[in-house]
Amino acid sequence: MENRFWTLRRRGIAFLLASLLLILLAYKIHGADGRQFTATAYALTSRTATGQRPAKGIVAADPRILPLGTRIALRQAGKYSGVYTVGDTGVRGHAIDVWVPSRQEAIRFGRRKVIVVRL
Repeated sequence: MENRFWTLRRRGIAFLLASLLLILLAYKIHGADGRQFTATAYALTSRTATGQRPAKGIVAADPRILPLGTRIALRQAGKYSGVYTVGDTGVRGHAIDVWVPSRQEAIRFGRRKVIVVRL
C-alpha cells in the first residue's frame, strides 16, 4: 500500500511540473514579451464598433486576434506608448490603428513597428 502511495504521488508531481511548464511556455509565447504589430493612426470621428465615439486610449484591431474590449500595452511607439483598449475593428492581421485627435497627428504618426502586450 505504501509503495502505491509514492507512485501516485510521483505521478501527481510529474503532472504538476508538466502543467507548470506548459503555462510558462504559453506565457513566454504570448505574455510579457508581446508580439510585433504594424501600427498606423486614424483621426475619424464616427462611432466605433462598440458604439462609442473614438477617444484617447482607443485602438482598432482585428477582432480575431485582439477582441473588442481587450486591454493592451503598446511599446516602442514613442510618445504613443501606453495602455490602450481595443474599441474598434477594421484592420486585418497583426496591425493596429491608434486613435489620435487630428489628421495631421495621424500623418506624423505614419506607419511603424510596435510591440503589443495583452494585459
